[in-house]
Amino acid sequence: MNETRRSGWIQIVGTAVLTCLLTVVAGVAVWYFTRQDAALRYTVVKTEPFFGASAATLIYKVEVTDPGNKEVELFTCDIAFPGAKIQDKRVSVPKGLTYTEKTTDSTYSLATSIFNSADRLEMSFLVVSGGVTPTEPDISIRGKGVTGTTKDGDTPFSVIRISSYVPLVAGLLAGLSTLILRIVSRRANGIAGALVPSAHLASSNNILAASYFVHGLVEDGKEILNRRYDVKYWAESDRMAAEEALSGDSDRRPAETKAQVLQYLLEYDNEIGPTSSAIIQYNIARLRLAADDEDGALKWLKTSLSSNQDIVIKRFATHREMQTFVLKHVHELDPKLAELVRLNAATAVKS
Repeated sequence: MNETRRSGWIQIVGTAVLTCLLTVVAGVAVWYFTRQDAALRYTVVKTEPFFGASAATLIYKVEVTDPGNKEVELFTCDIAFPGAKIQDKRVSVPKGLTYTEKTTDSTYSLATSIFNSADRLEMSFLVVSGGVTPTEPDISIRGKGVTGTTKDGDTPFSVIRISSYVPLVAGLLAGLSTLILRIVSRRANGIAGALVPSAHLASSNNILAASYFVHGLVEDGKEILNRRYDVKYWAESDRMAAEEALSGDSDRRPAETKAQVLQYLLEYDNEIGPTSSAIIQYNIARLRLAADDEDGALKWLKTSLSSNQDIVIKRFATHREMQTFVLKHVHELDPKLAELVRLNAATAVKS
């Protein structure tokens, strides 16, 4: 009995080992016959358009790779934005790559003699369109004997080529036991899940930068895009309000514009949480006050108190200009909140 059981286990282990070897051989064969000497693939990601008074602003990111096993000679990349204007761009090329580029109002071109299979080219464009609906860019990516396609184009090619070898793979795996089939199935499902990409088309940096751009604060928008971490809207609103409160500048227009940036942000991104919204609304009130707009400051102060009165009241202790403002207008607040706000503001002023 023990000998029979041992023989059975030897057969199971032997079958599993042989199946693994055949699977590897089949996979290598499929890879070998479906590989390409050279290939060019690109993806295009864009933010949602931000509509200003007379123009729409978008950020496009174009990424180019060579998934083949051979470098591409005489590589060229031409991108055109019909009916739009390139306001700014940022290009990231592989280290050591020598290239030439040319930019006009609505087009961008890049060329290099060699584009290696391990290279990755990334380009970001800030585009302003005069039309109501911005048009999609025209992209032409070429090399010697190869034309670039979108990454979505991989699927038809791969399926057609691999399907030619399905009988071979099926024959090699025909002797698998139910147990081995389940293991392979779980492994295949895990690999497939790992290969599915997950990406956000618009990060908080892109959204905030676009809001800056729409309101003409181009340098502020560039600075946000250059940050290597995701900005927190509430923290950025704190920074904006503090800068204007401490600037002492007689020109109040920057404060007014930054208040509009934050208002636009609240209107656009409906996923901002209630606590963050309250902080942003409170800082809009600070910016309105810095812009000598007391009516606007009072409106946004009331809005912030209705969103989260606890966190707003606590902030009076660190913002003297708001303490004075609140004591001046406390009679215009909700009676239920007026006394609580007055006591906190008065205590802060005395300290």
